[in-house]
Amino acid sequence: MDSIYAKTIVESDGSVHFGLDLYSHSIIVGVVASLLVELFPKQIRDRVFPLGVSLVAACHDIGKANPMFMKKLYQDVHGEQVESFPQFKGVSVRHEEQTGYHAGVSKSFFLDQDPAIAEIVGAHHGFIAVNAKMVEDEVIGGAAWNDVRRELFDKLREYLQVDLPSIDSLHQRTAITGLVTVADWIGSGTVFSNLRRLDESSLEPFARKAITYAGFVRPAIRKGLSFEDVFGFEPWDAQQTLVDAIEAPGTYIMEALMGQGKTEAALYSAYKLLEREEATGIYFALPTRLTSDRMYARMKRFLSNILEDSERQKLFLLHGNAWLFETHMGEEGEVGKTWFDIGKRKILAPFGVGTLDQALLAVLHVRHNAVRSFGLVGKVVILDEIHSYDAYTGALIRYLIKELEALGSTVIMLSATLTKNRKEELLDESLSNEARSYPLVTSKTEAGIVHSLPRVPEDSLCTTQCTSDYDKAVALARQVALEGGQVLWIENTVLDAQKSFLQFGSWAKEAGIEVGLLHSRFPAYRRSELEDVWVGRYGKDAQNERRGRILVGTQVLEQSLDIDADLLITRLAPSDMLLQRIGRLWRHRSNDRFRPKGLEKTALIITPDIDGRFNPQVGFGSSGLVYEPYVLIQTYKVWKDLKRIAIPSDVPTILDRTYESNPETEIERKLRADLIRKREELGRKANVGVSMANPTLSEQILTRYSEVGTCPLLLVRNLPAKGSTKWVLLDGSIIDCSLRDDDSKLEIAKRIMQNIIVGPIYSMPDAQSLSELAWIRPYYYIDEEQESRLRIALLEESGTIRALQGGEANEDYDLTYTDHLGFRAVKRR
Repeated sequence: MDSIYAKTIVESDGSVHFGLDLYSHSIIVGVVASLLVELFPKQIRDRVFPLGVSLVAACHDIGKANPMFMKKLYQDVHGEQVESFPQFKGVSVRHEEQTGYHAGVSKSFFLDQDPAIAEIVGAHHGFIAVNAKMVEDEVIGGAAWNDVRRELFDKLREYLQVDLPSIDSLHQRTAITGLVTVADWIGSGTVFSNLRRLDESSLEPFARKAITYAGFVRPAIRKGLSFEDVFGFEPWDAQQTLVDAIEAPGTYIMEALMGQGKTEAALYSAYKLLEREEATGIYFALPTRLTSDRMYARMKRFLSNILEDSERQKLFLLHGNAWLFETHMGEEGEVGKTWFDIGKRKILAPFGVGTLDQALLAVLHVRHNAVRSFGLVGKVVILDEIHSYDAYTGALIRYLIKELEALGSTVIMLSATLTKNRKEELLDESLSNEARSYPLVTSKTEAGIVHSLPRVPEDSLCTTQCTSDYDKAVALARQVALEGGQVLWIENTVLDAQKSFLQFGSWAKEAGIEVGLLHSRFPAYRRSELEDVWVGRYGKDAQNERRGRILVGTQVLEQSLDIDADLLITRLAPSDMLLQRIGRLWRHRSNDRFRPKGLEKTALIITPDIDGRFNPQVGFGSSGLVYEPYVLIQTYKVWKDLKRIAIPSDVPTILDRTYESNPETEIERKLRADLIRKREELGRKANVGVSMANPTLSEQILTRYSEVGTCPLLLVRNLPAKGSTKWVLLDGSIIDCSLRDDDSKLEIAKRIMQNIIVGPIYSMPDAQSLSELAWIRPYYYIDEEQESRLRIALLEESGTIRALQGGEANEDYDLTYTDHLGFRAVKRR
């Protein structure tokens, strides 16, 4: 057994030596798994991780005990001499693929004992391994090598003193697969990677150290804090209603007005579950990366109040990026690997703020979906702006909720606007007419469905008007800004937002009016700068900053940002989105005395010129590609004659009229039929995405079917001179790609990630080959799939984006970037 190795070690001089033997590596991973499970509260541990999962983890690499894998290791160390070794006579490594490599051999070993465990060990590299060969097939060593595997299994069972567990459900299997995978990463990571021999007496302290290095800690929560202790004010009625409703893990929906403190209510409810040890942490899932970045500032203030002061972990947990950059996850989490990624790693952090997409990938059959499931076990998962997703994403959310319920997690969904039908879909339950009440908290626990009605707040009136006169909207925005008002202008696409921003350019300069632009196609460093400036100026405590200005943006301005405008101008969008946007108007009463005199709370809605000849299939332009034309035409019919709305009284009626009224014309009936067919088709596509019977899908799979695929872009300001390895990035920082020590790689990786822009694949520069991207691979993960792979292009001083070779970056689009407009793609005529 001593000559059966798990890994090799490559020294700095390039020489290769054997690392730990397979038995030592296996017990390390088993012990790491056991200690990870200890971090979970007992009731969650008992529900998800039965006794014996440590043995499953220890056995993950049992399939490495096969002649092909061993020959590869010996060849790395001894070179061509290996051909003369008698134990490898006639062994060809070319057969590895058909056996599923060593994971497939591990799977074969357990198939007869327990198919569920076979699937777990076969999937620890993130995809389901094939197992074309039977356990005693000659190509994997026959009976002799199977005896070696059997001996290893017996030794591991003896060491860990447990038997294989009974696994009750697919959800449990997925979470255990994630546990095994993470334990393997940690057990192969910094603490153990250069060991050649293991001292078993020091294994547990080493394993605890490795787990802490990887960022897995059990947060120390302060006890007995009131809502006011945490947030500095007493809860409003709607907030208290949610807190009172959450007495146990379950699924909850809070519907309340914009600005009614849904975020604080959800966070305090999560605190109470953490305090009672009914939860392990929090994952706050938001619609976009932009809104998730801002939300973390609010999460940070919350955490600073609920975490014990005495521990290093408080500082550590308060800084989301520190959890990535100061932790050592092991193989897949190192610089340049697929899980060295803030977006992915946030789901494993004890407290994470990220996008819904990362949570949805837990239920899609993508590589390492199980790691995401493991990261969500026992957490309070808060799904914000739940109304803003399409039918396909809605189907995936239902799968996610079922998985979270099975994993002992609590789901809190927040929305200002939901129809009864939408709630029934999310909860997979029929609801009484009480579900039409507003505001409302709906609870689904083992005890059943309960509706809790907060006190209805006093109505707020808002003047509304639809116009097809774009110039009228521009003139009104200018007028209110000149009078000292703060205008919010929301478009449905980035390109339309950029065009509207440009409408104010020369005028704003002459008039001395600030105009800003906020959307998703800025690099992270620039996005952060813009958010700090504009959210600050439109925020709750910006009284001294309030003056005439215009902020133009996309849907990011309607979601999860605490901003307060005096006038709203918005492109037509579905009613629930319009209500959400109106929620950014006159949000804080403390700002009322700074608003222009005589200005009413007003929303101006820009629509197409809709008459009897209007064709909604094409007439909504780019907005019709973002939202369903049928929903847009129904929304227009609801809003076109409205002069004033009362919120919250009118909210249920507006939503019901939009989504539940019947079509009146032949083209509307056709659009409605098309919409129903599309939703059914999207539901089927969602079923395919979650099916384990299908091949493992790319992580780039769309979690929102109405959106186009995206990929990352890195813009550079220079091409390195001959003999140089230095690149100048968008923010002016210089990276030297000849540096390969760990500290330099980490710093370069940080800089690259801060300069990444994400945009639609169709408008991106052409993809480079893997060989052309070799220089960046030590610092940034490069996807094997060309379509979703990182693109790199040259930014000229003029703002034009060129291919690195100097030609057109994209044959169909003119590409530019400036710090004011962000990344822009304009289709050539």
